[in-house]
Amino acid sequence: MSNFFASNSRKSDKFLKKLKYRKTLIGTVLFVASAAAIVAIVFFTVSILGKQAKPIVKREEILELWKAMDYQQVKELTQNALEADPLNSFFLSMNGFASFYLALSESDSAQKASKMDEAIFSIRKAMLDDKAVLKPESLYILGKAYYFKGPEYYHDCIENLEESIKLGYIRPDSWEYLAVANLSIKQYENSIFYFEKALEIKPDSAELLLNTALVYKILDKPERTKELALAAKALAADDFIMERCDFVLAEIYMQSEKTDDAISLYEDIIARNPESADGWYYQGLALMEKGEALKARAAWRKAISIDPMHSGARQKLLERP
Repeated sequence: MSNFFASNSRKSDKFLKKLKYRKTLIGTVLFVASAAAIVAIVFFTVSILGKQAKPIVKREEILELWKAMDYQQVKELTQNALEADPLNSFFLSMNGFASFYLALSESDSAQKASKMDEAIFSIRKAMLDDKAVLKPESLYILGKAYYFKGPEYYHDCIENLEESIKLGYIRPDSWEYLAVANLSIKQYENSIFYFEKALEIKPDSAELLLNTALVYKILDKPERTKELALAAKALAADDFIMERCDFVLAEIYMQSEKTDDAISLYEDIIARNPESADGWYYQGLALMEKGEALKARAAWRKAISIDPMHSGARQKLLERP
């Protein structure tokens, strides 16, 4: 049999054709699988090597940036470090601290709220570690962050700030935040306690003296109210604080039947700020108390000319002389 016929017979053999097809198919599958495996191994190796090659920032570098108040860089570097070490309490706390101060610098309310939430999340996560290295500082920042979240979070603010103080971490504004938060939830005695603590640190703050006086006024303690209001007025650097002090003092004088002293203070208020509708209104009350009805009604008409919606003055003018 010639080679021609032998060759022709192999090509026309169906079994041999199927066998050849199977070998080709299996070879192709094996080649593809091997190539895929190689690609996967290479990708995995590059990925691992990439992660290992990515440097983790040192704590000293973070602290230096913190001292320089570069909060954006602190946040970015700690975020990168947390990708490799997501439960590191130091990086979590510093990330939360940076988010907090970045939130304070935000003018957009939505962005501010978002960053404040980030701060709370990072710090709370850091404190899941019983051995968190920055726990007292974290409690302090967390308390302030809750304060800026609004009145519904004031209890959380107080709880965290008080805990930070128990751990020995006291900042000059710790007492002030506690005082205002307690005042807002009508815990007046606690508020007074913390305001007095704040005054020990900043006895020359006119604003702090005035705010403390206002709480004593709520508690109906006129002598301490008067003492603090006079001290605040003596230190006041602007007319706004001075005016508020005069209103407080005038009210005390009215309660103690020192009507002339009250009228004198209302005159001072009006002299500094002729557009003070309240100044004219309360002067009218004092004048009426003194029996000078015509002058009183003139003062109330002046109040309405400044503020047509002043309810107190409108009501007084509706009353029969």
